[in-house]
Amino acid sequence: MTHICTSAGPVWTRRARRRVDSTAEEEPEVFFASRGLEREEAKKTAGCMADGLRCNIWARAQFPAKLSYSWVVGTTSYRRSKRNGLTLQDLGWKPNSGGSKPACRVAHPPLDFLSHKIVHFLVDFYPSWLPSLNLPPSNGKHDQLGEHDFHVVLERLETIEEVQSEVRHYPSVKLGHAEYAGSQTVHCTPTGKPRKVKFSSCGLYWFLWYVLFCTYNHLSWQDYVFFIPPPQYYHGRRSRFSPSIDECWYGRVALLFTIHVRTDSGSLEECKCAMIETLWDYCPGQTRLWWPSTAQIGTKMLYEPGPDPVVYVVPISHILGRLPLVPAGGTGTIPYSMRDRKAACYEHGLCDRDGEPGSGSSLFYINSWAMIWPTDHDVAPV
Repeated sequence: MTHICTSAGPVWTRRARRRVDSTAEEEPEVFFASRGLEREEAKKTAGCMADGLRCNIWARAQFPAKLSYSWVVGTTSYRRSKRNGLTLQDLGWKPNSGGSKPACRVAHPPLDFLSHKIVHFLVDFYPSWLPSLNLPPSNGKHDQLGEHDFHVVLERLETIEEVQSEVRHYPSVKLGHAEYAGSQTVHCTPTGKPRKVKFSSCGLYWFLWYVLFCTYNHLSWQDYVFFIPPPQYYHGRRSRFSPSIDECWYGRVALLFTIHVRTDSGSLEECKCAMIETLWDYCPGQTRLWWPSTAQIGTKMLYEPGPDPVVYVVPISHILGRLPLVPAGGTGTIPYSMRDRKAACYEHGLCDRDGEPGSGSSLFYINSWAMIWPTDHDVAPV
């Protein structure tokens, strides 16, 4: 296999093979580094980021209006579809309300913030839907509402029939594009527990399948994304947002869900949302060209706030793409040597404890090389 360097990125060609029934040689096959091997039934790869570097994420994000979004629906049977729902009773539970904490919130702690963040989401993005409630305008910090405000807004959520709950969550969403083939898939499967089965009731094959099933369900698969900031931090239309390494926000998707809201006019509005645990700039204002290959957009370092996350709910249409990250340093956490620079470099994070490397907040580089390097492919004309 030989390597050729072109302006579109690296290309590999496999040595030509001689046909069995002929003395002529076949044309060498060409493989773009951003694509996988062609399959006979598909002829080309689907372009899903989950399978590797298949699309130019940054190019797709430049025109948000050309992005499209579609839910990936998991279980469809009525009995099991209830598992994809969250009730207000579960989300509104408090330590002093009696009873044990709902299992869904034990399994996924960010759900502790969901009910309040849904209310802030409606105040941030759709203040004209509920003018009769006289809610204080959003200040971006999410500290302007009282308990009564949360209560009256949550009463406007209607039950979604398919799941018999006020919140329906999804395992993933596909991001398509009007001009490029293929899609990116943003996953979020934070909860879910496998059914219990006995080994004696199944063969070795099914036992191995069950082990893999259990392993998958105990994993917390939450992708990182970059997205358009909420209205208080970006004043303009989504379609006119111009992505840059400093203007975008970054975070980990904690939940993908829909809600139905009854407005003052009586209409029922559906909101397709993403709850995101935001990543914050490490040493703010220091976007750098760490490597020559990132000269197009630069890169920066991000950390996860802790011990409590900083959470926002935004429309899924604000998600611009998946975010490739690289753990920074030897442990991928804020080092103990930065303990005296917390206020200036990581106000909401924690550094490693003395003698305990890896105990601090997670620290990443944005892998901007992976965002701009792959060669994308236009949609074939109809």
